[in-house]
Amino acid sequence: MAREPEAIAELRRSLGGQLATFRLAADLTQGQLAKVAFCDRTTIVHIEKGRARADERFWRAVDAACDAGGALVAAYLELEAAKAEYEQREREQRLACVRARAAALRGQPGPAHGAPGPPSADMPPLESLRRSLLGHRQNRESSGEVNPSHFHSGVVEAHRLYQRADYDGAARILPSLIGRLEGSAVAIPAHTKSAAYLAAAKLATKVGDAGLAWVAAQCR
Repeated sequence: MAREPEAIAELRRSLGGQLATFRLAADLTQGQLAKVAFCDRTTIVHIEKGRARADERFWRAVDAACDAGGALVAAYLELEAAKAEYEQREREQRLACVRARAAALRGQPGPAHGAPGPPSADMPPLESLRRSLLGHRQNRESSGEVNPSHFHSGVVEAHRLYQRADYDGAARILPSLIGRLEGSAVAIPAHTKSAAYLAAAKLATKVGDAGLAWVAAQCR
């Protein structure tokens, strides 16, 4: 089974911690809860530590047993929604790679061969993004001691703008964002960097710049 990204793993650990809290508040032992959920005590131990997964039936059963008022079910559904969103981004990234390679096979210019065809009138130019991705910035932006959560917020905003079809807005923030990610003096989570390059690949694909989309996809 593929390793979960850290953001999803953290949500799973949080859900397990909530289960332990509600169980203790309800004065239930792990063994008693295991009987309610039709599993063994070891399974409850692993779930509370975020090391094991459980389905919706399990979470509805333990929510009722711990009198959690739907909080555990809601947290489980939030986890599932985050997983679905991550998997969708992964599919889009793979599709962008396939399209870029197909375009290259058809003879369209790649990242090192000429300039891409002109974008449509309603699409933004991506020269700044190209310079960021290809490492042609003369002055890499340094993020100093900026909290990594600030980068995460920027990546979320880039994806939000793209989903709203505000391609100009996404094109404005991505070059600076990627420049700061690469020049950061602090450790940036791998999934944050991956999501930033995914946004760049999606935008380049939308504009029709197959070569740039390929470069962005390879940077993940």
